[in-house]
Amino acid sequence: MKSFPEVANSLFIYGSFSKPFLNMALAESNRAWKMYFLSIKHEWKNNHIIALKDVKCGLKILKRDSKKAKSKKYFLDSHAKYEKGKNLFYLLSIQKLSILGRIKSPQANNLYKMLKQEYCKMPNLARKVATPTFFNHLSNENKNDVPKTRTWSKMYNEDISAWVFILLGKAREKAKSGDVSNAFSLFLKAFKVAKEIPHPTGILNSLNDMAWYMRNIHPLWSRGISKYAVYWAGWYFEDVQNVFYTFDTLFECQRLFNDSKVYESAGVMILANEYLPKGPGRGSQAHYYDRIRACKRIIANFKVSRYKNTKELRNYLAKQIHSISSAFQACGIARDNISAILKGKVKEVRGYTLGKLINGLKIRVNPDDAPFAILNEYIKMKIEDEFKESMVYSAESMLRHVELVELYFMVWMISQFWRNVKDRVGLRDFTERMRISYYVVLFQVIANDHRFRRKLKTFLDQTCII
Repeated sequence: MKSFPEVANSLFIYGSFSKPFLNMALAESNRAWKMYFLSIKHEWKNNHIIALKDVKCGLKILKRDSKKAKSKKYFLDSHAKYEKGKNLFYLLSIQKLSILGRIKSPQANNLYKMLKQEYCKMPNLARKVATPTFFNHLSNENKNDVPKTRTWSKMYNEDISAWVFILLGKAREKAKSGDVSNAFSLFLKAFKVAKEIPHPTGILNSLNDMAWYMRNIHPLWSRGISKYAVYWAGWYFEDVQNVFYTFDTLFECQRLFNDSKVYESAGVMILANEYLPKGPGRGSQAHYYDRIRACKRIIANFKVSRYKNTKELRNYLAKQIHSISSAFQACGIARDNISAILKGKVKEVRGYTLGKLINGLKIRVNPDDAPFAILNEYIKMKIEDEFKESMVYSAESMLRHVELVELYFMVWMISQFWRNVKDRVGLRDFTERMRISYYVVLFQVIANDHRFRRKLKTFLDQTCII
């Protein structure tokens, strides 16, 4: 078994790859070190409040066990035999700074200033962990009264894991100042270094931040990079709460690019949201509340086939239809019917009619400004197209099996994003519920359609392996 500082160093270098050492340390460490390792474990799952309680508990234990530590200042100035205690004290304090920054606590800046003043007194391990934490704090802090952090090129030779997060901090500062070119270069450099280690968190953060900060300038590039980040998320991580931010970035990039696949990301996020912690801070359900609301808006409702002819819908269609005659020729809808819809003479519009208008007029539907009726029919059409391409479709069964189509698509959608996950622990419960629901719907709706049932069952068995 490694010493506890060595375990802490491994956690810093390899991130979640060193989880076995973390579990061993939790089983054998004393109470103060155990609180530190527990805090890291909870922080990986975005349980910020629990992680913060662990840190505070560890600091109290450390202070109590240090009989000569009559004050914090005396403890920091203690002799070499307290070096291990100093290491743990600073590691706990740095971890506390990281958590306070994530929950946007006003105490974070005061702790940052205190730790920065004590930087020269820190042991090597604590200093190595502190430097990238300082950069990360500064990149998320916009106040001018917060002192900046300096570093030197020798840090790369001493520890490349620290260098990854230093590069990320510098890249974020460049991006926020508008220096996009240098920011992109630094993000790319951080990714290459993280991949060489390999450091899973560094890989994801570099790709995700690159896509996020470039999304308004290069939406096409950002969309591709964010997909790459989701790929690596599925490759390295099992628990969805650890990588939810990559789905969030992908969704935003697809939305800005007006990508028709944005509804897929929305469905994944709504399902994955159940696994997020409910407390405050980044990575929690509260943090993503507005995003989930936006996702729910673009999830198709298969049970709706008629829509109210609202003023919003009429105005939207009027902008798309340049003339009733051209719309008739493109869509095959009678002129009188088109006129009645635009003038509000009919109270409801069939989804089938809206679908013909969308296809015939080649409307490029934007989720941000499209009325619910247009958006819902557009998404339903896209889902049906995906279903047809899956080779389990029969024309005579589509209309009478809408519930099964919706259920199939949700399972397919999850498998697309997580097909690289080696152990689907985070999705096991969901997939099992989907299988149970699948069989219930299957025997209720299509008990007599043996051919369709057999094809769909085979597809699901091959796609979602538990």
